Amino acid sequence: MTISRRNALTGLTAGGMALAAASCQQNPQIEQQTKHNKPSLTLPKTPSTLLLNKARAHDFMEAEKVDLLICSIPENIYYLTNQRPMTYRLGYNDHAYATLSSDLAEPPTYVMGRYDGFLGGVFDTKISEQLNYRLFSPPEDMAAFAQLTDIQDIIHAPVNNNFYPRLHSEHELAPHINTRRESDSRALDQHYANSEGALLKQVFETDLKHKTVAIDHPKIRATLEKAGLDLRIVDGERLIRKIRLQKSPQELELMRYAIDANVASARAAAQSVSEGATLQDIRLEFSKNCGSLLTTPYWMVIDGIVPELVPGEIERGRSFMIDCVSQFQGYKGDFGRTVCVGDPTREMQSIIDALSHVWDRLMPILKPGTKYSDIHAASAALFAETKVDAGFAINPHTIGINHSDQPSANEFDPWTPSDIELVENMVLSVDMPVLDSGLGGTAHLEDLVLIGKDGPELLNSSDDRFIVV
Repeated sequence: MTISRRNALTGLTAGGMALAAASCQQNPQIEQQTKHNKPSLTLPKTPSTLLLNKARAHDFMEAEKVDLLICSIPENIYYLTNQRPMTYRLGYNDHAYATLSSDLAEPPTYVMGRYDGFLGGVFDTKISEQLNYRLFSPPEDMAAFAQLTDIQDIIHAPVNNNFYPRLHSEHELAPHINTRRESDSRALDQHYANSEGALLKQVFETDLKHKTVAIDHPKIRATLEKAGLDLRIVDGERLIRKIRLQKSPQELELMRYAIDANVASARAAAQSVSEGATLQDIRLEFSKNCGSLLTTPYWMVIDGIVPELVPGEIERGRSFMIDCVSQFQGYKGDFGRTVCVGDPTREMQSIIDALSHVWDRLMPILKPGTKYSDIHAASAALFAETKVDAGFAINPHTIGINHSDQPSANEFDPWTPSDIELVENMVLSVDMPVLDSGLGGTAHLEDLVLIGKDGPELLNSSDDRFIVV
């Protein structure tokens, strides 16, 4: 059954939930991929405004009486500032922060190494005008700095300013280097000898005495305790994930590309399969196509196997699942299908038909107010209607900066499931994997939808439930 793309789905039949979808023209940039048809997409422009949904953040911070949100996890720093810290890419963790005040007039603050500011692209776009900065560099006297215990002494310790090479006049500097040097120079009035001193200076200047701070990792608590302030500390990771459930227009632009590119790369990899191909052959094809679209492969599950170095070979007539995740500018795409070289078994075809029955009839209820528990209950009843005897599992999850982007039910415990309620502009996956149980292979069906005000918008074409090559 072919499902139209980017189309609100409404309507129920008298016998139960049945799909009623108005036809909608497919995106001409995305076509069915073959061995000879490499994916081609148009890259979106670099966002000129923050990804952060600031009004939504303000509402949640007000509701939870949070005065300042402090983030150290790279994904959260990126959400607040559009910046991905270079220090984390180099393996130096816990050396960058982003903060957000509950005051709407205050822009987010990025606490970063001076090296990060110069090479990380912070000053290369208009985003730099929408942030506050605090820089840190090595202290002027490392041995003396190591002996400091007073917080104010740490904050005001002299900084080593030997950052730039000596200038020469033989040739002009590149324009972007001039821009970076000028921006760096303007930020030096907020320059500290380490990241902890820079963060604590921000905390003192926010006037947080007897107030509430949300932190995205418990390790920040020790730094805050050094400030000697009477603070209430709560879980900021759960808070920021609540905020991120609803995607901003800037996020959705990046996500649409990430999703399209991921699907195109996955389909190209599936269409490249032949009898005797190894699992590594398929992974290589997926990765090559991701690279051609400036996306990064995140993982690829093949026949239930995740590790890249596990050997395996494709057999004719045995179906296998693929579950492909890649990312673009930090945002994930997620796509699952069933593939078979040659004719699949009758049992596997019946499983795909059953999954399609569930998916098509489930989609009309995916709208604001529906809960994960509603999805579980409805899908179980729909699968029971098919009379197919196979292990059925369903895993609804939001997707965005993280593959599973929803908040936890408990503070500082990211693994506790919660019964999320769908909200407008949430990107949702309801993925349905079927593991091997002696019916001729493994299977998977997973598409992504954008939750609209009145129903879902399918974010990828869904006319290839079974890819037979």
